Amino acid sequence: MIRFSNGQEAMFFAASGALGFDGRGWWHERLLSKISKKLLDPSLFWAVGKTLTPSLRKGNGWFKAQPIIDWTTFRIVGWVNALGMPNDGCAVWFLEHMRDGLRNFVLSVASVNGDAKKRFLDWEIMMASIAAWCDGLHIDLAALELNLSCPNTEHGKLPDVNEVVEFCRAAKARIKIPLIVKLSVAQDYCEIARRLEKEKLVEAISINSVPWRLVFPDRVSPFAKFGGGGVSGKIAQDHTWDMVRKLSEASSIPVIAPSIWNYEDIDHVMQLGAQAVHFGSVFMASPWFPTRAVRRWNEEQKLFVHSDHADKDPVGRGITIQRWLEKGPQLTEEVGKVFRAIKK
Repeated sequence: MIRFSNGQEAMFFAASGALGFDGRGWWHERLLSKISKKLLDPSLFWAVGKTLTPSLRKGNGWFKAQPIIDWTTFRIVGWVNALGMPNDGCAVWFLEHMRDGLRNFVLSVASVNGDAKKRFLDWEIMMASIAAWCDGLHIDLAALELNLSCPNTEHGKLPDVNEVVEFCRAAKARIKIPLIVKLSVAQDYCEIARRLEKEKLVEAISINSVPWRLVFPDRVSPFAKFGGGGVSGKIAQDHTWDMVRKLSEASSIPVIAPSIWNYEDIDHVMQLGAQAVHFGSVFMASPWFPTRAVRRWNEEQKLFVHSDHADKDPVGRGITIQRWLEKGPQLTEEVGKVFRAIKK
């Protein structure tokens, strides 16, 4: 659980664009939600909107995404996308949603056009505009995600340590709400985290999709002409979860873990040091899974006695004890050890 400076707490995020530009979902997700909130309930998540840029951006097209399939099991194990952040621009978004009363919504922004100098100038203008729009239109955003690591931009070069820090400084100088920075495995993320912590510029770190070349160094991407695209999902876990562990060791800035594909993954990333998780491409593979996972997590917490025993729980949320209880008689001795430790 992440506790932000505005007093709000968050454990489960819908990653950037997973629930559309406004956190209510794409058309098929809205349909599922209307059929039954048990299938998809957007209110369970802090929804991060699809990334916006200072002005209209066509990107590479809306159909530059496809599943990655494990042909030995015939299961989807991830996605690759090279969308290139198509959007109508930040100003249009505010005009369209200024009366919506968005709840637990995180705006995601990036500046990717032109050389470094132009990108930074656009960024400063956008930060000033967002601050003015939020105040003038009384839009209560939960946080602002600074996407400084998209693998699908035409210049192909991710911001280095100094550039990331400069972008975050510019945002911090203008924006009053909590800031979340989105980084990539292809950046010097540990050094970035240490620098950001030293200057107290952001309150959490999220993790972007992994460049194709890092996951599949010997395979040609279906989107090679767009730079290869970004890989997400189960197939990216080795890369993103290693990043979770290293970031947690490098600084005290809370980390939001990606690549959640099964319920047990939540436990695993928490033990690696994550304080929250986000569901991303799994919404495309199994759009009802995130809702079921969050509901199950919440139900299991109700069965755990919250007290001063929490510090003896390996995960910190009671989930491990409950899972042992579910597994039956063969683990009686292990359960006994846990409860004896709790009673001490």
